[in-house]
Amino acid sequence: MKKTFTALTILCLFVCFGCKQEADIDLRDRYIGRYDLTVTSAFTVANTSGPLIMATNTDFLYVSKGEQLTELRFEFSKKTLVASLKGEGKFDIAPQTSKVYMYSTGTEYLQNFNGEGSFTGNRVTLRLTSKTDFVATQSKEEMTIKGDKLP
Repeated sequence: MKKTFTALTILCLFVCFGCKQEADIDLRDRYIGRYDLTVTSAFTVANTSGPLIMATNTDFLYVSKGEQLTELRFEFSKKTLVASLKGEGKFDIAPQTSKVYMYSTGTEYLQNFNGEGSFTGNRVTLRLTSKTDFVATQSKEEMTIKGDKLP
């Protein structure tokens, strides 16, 4: 009887404390890394019809952990944006401002970003909208960003 009790006690201790607890798992770990991107942009200026510039470029996205347990940092094209995970691989990019340098004029201006996206397996999809007030002109850029995680 004493041996059975001891064996059951050890088994209970192993089950309770031997397994990794849910709080120890950081769900952001699966998204951390570098992604090879294709960025499609449509750039419009206020009071014009249709996009002035449509472009497709390649870039890299670096994903790292944010300060909060539900945050990820996205770094690409000299921009750093913070995304909030919403569950099942979905995320939002709350409105935030990033400085942008225009090489042709040598000036710096602010872009206001917001967006949403998702991770599906090793693939990221992101839709971003940025608005800018530059030299008394309002512009808007809509970007669709897709990419695969690199090994």
